[in-house]
Amino acid sequence: MDNIFDRLTLHQLRVFRAVARERNFTKAAAQMGLTQSAVSVQIRDLGAILGAPLFDVLGKKVHLTDAGRLLEEHAARAEGLLREISQDFSALREIGVGSVRIGASTSIGIYYLPPLLAEFSAQHPRVAATLAIENTAQIEEQLLRNEFDLGFMGARATSGDLVSEPFLEDEIFFACAPGHPLATAATVTPERLARERLIIRESGSATRATMEAHLLKRGLIFRETMTFGSVEAIKQVVMSGLGVAYFSTPTVCNEIAAGWLAKIRVKGLAASRTFSIVRHRSKKETPALAALTAFARGWQPRID
Repeated sequence: MDNIFDRLTLHQLRVFRAVARERNFTKAAAQMGLTQSAVSVQIRDLGAILGAPLFDVLGKKVHLTDAGRLLEEHAARAEGLLREISQDFSALREIGVGSVRIGASTSIGIYYLPPLLAEFSAQHPRVAATLAIENTAQIEEQLLRNEFDLGFMGARATSGDLVSEPFLEDEIFFACAPGHPLATAATVTPERLARERLIIRESGSATRATMEAHLLKRGLIFRETMTFGSVEAIKQVVMSGLGVAYFSTPTVCNEIAAGWLAKIRVKGLAASRTFSIVRHRSKKETPALAALTAFARGWQPRID
């Protein structure tokens, strides 16, 4: 048996629904803007495809057969689904309606995006934004696979298929426990700092890549390093006095203010960078994505 789906058309179902509603071929034809003979041909072809007559014509009265009643149920559901598709895609064309999948690196995703998204949501309550925290390398991969619509990263994208634009400026600096000998020093030379144990993030972190490039230019090598998978873990390790670490400004501003961490004043060893908004070069921009991107371009964090 051939595949009915390949031969069935939406036009046939619409004609069938008109006849089923009106129980009259002439009225259905007028409603559809067709001739009565064209309607009759469509109903005949539809019955042939399905292998059963859909209507009984008794005198001047049109009645649904059992097959016709069954098809009416399916056709009604199909028409409802088409209506939903039309409504949903009409909504996608409206500004401020839709969804956006966001990937953000740790510093931005934890410390900047929550207030940004809260403010954006207040203005665009019908945009559903989802946020995943990943390192920069993973965000690039998922943008390339179209698993994220938008990325917020600690560096510019390396792939030529991705487009970057500036988001916010950031400083990366060294910090230690308040009881550490370097905490109260007026200034520390890079060579003195390098004798300490350095606590670092995993490979793929933009913060790590930025500072490593800075250290490489200075020819500075730390005698010992320990690697941890999250900023929060590194903060706890450094606060315990196990070593020193470098941090992105927003990740430790509260700890610095509370006196749980102390900024080390290293001569000539602070690194600056620009956080980036990143998207795929070929990504089609929906109104929801355009609204969020425009909002992020003009957003600034509140400074207490």
